[in-house]
Amino acid sequence: MPEFPFLSANQVRAIAALLTQRTVLAAAREVGVNESTIRRWLGKDPAFQAAWKEARSGLMDEAVARAQQTAGEAMVVLREILMHAELDSNRVAAARTILEVGLKALERDELREQVATIRRELDELRSHRPWSPAAVNGH
Repeated sequence: MPEFPFLSANQVRAIAALLTQRTVLAAAREVGVNESTIRRWLGKDPAFQAAWKEARSGLMDEAVARAQQTAGEAMVVLREILMHAELDSNRVAAARTILEVGLKALERDELREQVATIRRELDELRSHRPWSPAAVNGH
């Protein structure tokens, strides 16, 4: 888990517990704080909110990477089923899901690159001349 220097030790433990526990109450019990404390951090503490968002995003990135690693195996399963004309709807559904996750991750990566390109281009434009509404409207 990344380091969060602006959080208390209990807040860092709360983020770890939120990632592994089913409920806020269970996370609070694991950390040894009141449930309302974690809910307050989630609702009103910008540093905690940012750290929680980063931790969740990191967890999802790892899950997507694992799914992408198994995409090749999923294709092998699909090919096996097709070649042997066996009906195994559960395996096909699982393989299809893994492929869809991989495709979505690819789309996400492409969108990230497009956003980065747009930001670079905006920064370039901003650095060359001052921006004003009049300049955009041709006045």
